[in-house]
Amino acid sequence: MKNYLILLDGPKGSGKSTLSELLKNNLSNTEFFSLDNERKLLERTDSIDSDNKRAFEIITEKLKGVFEQNKNAVIDSGISEERLKRLEMISNEYGVQFHKFSLIAPYDVLHSRVKERDESRGKDFDKNRFDFTFKAQQSKSFDDFCIIDSSKLSPQEMLKIVYSKLN
Repeated sequence: MKNYLILLDGPKGSGKSTLSELLKNNLSNTEFFSLDNERKLLERTDSIDSDNKRAFEIITEKLKGVFEQNKNAVIDSGISEERLKRLEMISNEYGVQFHKFSLIAPYDVLHSRVKERDESRGKDFDKNRFDFTFKAQQSKSFDDFCIIDSSKLSPQEMLKIVYSKLN
C-alpha cells in the first residue's frame, strides 16, 4: 500500500485531537503532528498567528523526514488554503496519498465542548478567539474533503470512516 498523509481539519472542539488519539492507538508506521502541540514547544511571541505559522513550518519539515523514512503521517490542525496547498505539494513530491477530513459540528455543540474543556483545564474560555476560528472554518471550501459530523458520530464511528478511506 502507498504511504499516506491524513489531515484532520476542523474548528476547535470538533474532535480532531480525539480522533488523532484513536488513530495513534490503531495505526503503525505513522507519525502524528498537532499544530497546537508544536506551537506549545516554541518560544511564544505576541502573535498567535505568527506562532502558528512557525509551528506549521516545523511540521512541514518534519513531514519530509517522515516520508523519506517511508512512514505515514497524521496532522491534527485547522488549515488555511495556503497551508493546504503546501501539504498537497509535499504529498505529490513524495508520492503519498493525501486524505483530507473536515470534522464539523453545530456552533452550539462546539462552543459547549470548548468551554467545558477550557474550564476543566483551568483556562479562561476565549469566546472571541473561538468565534474567529469558527468563522474562518466556515469560510473554507471543502470540495475534496470527507466531511465528518462529530455531533452525530462516536469517535469509533469516525475512526471507521477514516479507515474506510485508507483501504
